[in-house]
Formats: sequence, C-alpha cells, structure tokens
Amino acid sequence: MKSAATLTVCLLLTSISQASTVITNGDFENWSGGNPVGWTVGSGAIATEVSGIDGSGSSMQISGGAYVGQSFTATSDLFNVSVDFTMPQPSSGGRGLNLQLYGGNPTGSSLFLNSRIDHQGNLQYYDGVPSSGGSWKTITLSSQADGWTGTAGAAVYRLVLNGSLSTNEVLFSLFDVTNSTTLVSGASASDPWQFATLDGAATLSEIRFARNNAGTVDYTVDNVAVTIPEPSRAMLTLIGGLGVFFLRRRPIA
Repeated sequence: MKSAATLTVCLLLTSISQASTVITNGDFENWSGGNPVGWTVGSGAIATEVSGIDGSGSSMQISGGAYVGQSFTATSDLFNVSVDFTMPQPSSGGRGLNLQLYGGNPTGSSLFLNSRIDHQGNLQYYDGVPSSGGSWKTITLSSQADGWTGTAGAAVYRLVLNGSLSTNEVLFSLFDVTNSTTLVSGASASDPWQFATLDGAATLSEIRFARNNAGTVDYTVDNVAVTIPEPSRAMLTLIGGLGVFFLRRRPIA
C-alpha cells in the first residue's frame, strides 16, 4: 500500500498500542553537562538547549559540524519516525533540516535514508545505487516548506517517515503545524539510497540530525519519536496518519 489512509481515532489508538517506543529524551527536557541526555553529540557538533518549539519546555538547536544522534534496538523491520523542527533559510546548496536513518545488519549499521529540506523549501531524499552515485529526489508538496518567509516568522513543521526495511518502502509526510496545513501525506519514495544494502533481518538502529554539510543552517528539533510497530503490513499505512492526528490535536502556542 503506497499512501496513508484517513484514520479514525479508534484506529489511531489501536496502532499506538501495537507499537513500541525506542527513543529516549525525544522532547529534550533532560540535559547534563550541556548536552541532551541519551543523545550522542558527534565531533564538532554543538547541541544547545533552547525554548521548546511546542510552546513549553526545551528544544535542541544543532550547530557546528558532524551530527547529534541516538542508537537503539528495534524488534521489527517496520518503523515510524516523527520530528518537529524550525529552520532559517539556508544559503544556496544548504539544508534547513538533515535527517539520517541507519539500519542495523548482523555485521554492522549502514546509512539507508538521507532526507533534507533544501534552500528552496523542498523536501528531498537521496536516491541511487550504492557505489554508483545518486541524486537528490524531490517529494511534491502542496506548497514549499519555506517557513522563514512571510510576516508570521519561521513556521514549525512536522516530518513523519514510516516504512519497511524488508520491502524497501518508505512514506513521507510533512505538515506545517503553525498553519495547520498538510504539505504532503504518505508520498512514496522510489529506491532510497542504500536500502538494497540491508539484508532481510535488518532493523532501524540509529537516527541522526546531521550538520556537517556546507551551507546547513542551525536548525532546531523537538518532539522526536521513533516507534516500531508490530510486524504487520497494515501498520505501515495506519501509522502514516499519526502526523495528521497530532497536527489537529496539538496546536502550537
């Protein structure tokens, strides 16, 4: 199934009960020694505690280089990742958000999905064949994710990715939370980079917010959630509607 269905509250509650949360401190409320508890701050990267972009608590602003990430153990090839973020406008060639997902094989972990918001407000993922090169592919949006423009200032966005490592599927959804607008829901990516390198037993093993690309801005993330549904193909579509559900239920202050 290639697109997310419209969900009832009953179905949403059922899907939540069948999924396990594997991320810790995804709301960035806990800090120690200047770093977010549970997260790895890569060499050259700087994680700064700033006001929560949901109107309360804390968020994490990422600057410097490398990445800020978290490793975990998953029990299914299915996954759902959600993150709220704000961004200033990047320079040409830069990125306003750079989300990377790694999958674990028995022999190690590989980058299998690299997503970004580019300097024109496009949602993109890297596509190609391992060792043979690739290019950035654009997910069609109803309007650009350019929250740095207009009189309202920077908007808060929610990116939702859900997919299956065993079937090489991933669905993209992007919401403008500030303006209660769905920019895209359940758009299917074609042949994401390095999906084919993962064996049948692979599971999602790490999430990273990268900051080492030239021109990448200091962006802010909050409310990071990584859930692993039970191994049911129907869950891939069901989980895709979670972003819409919370978009309506959780207004930004």
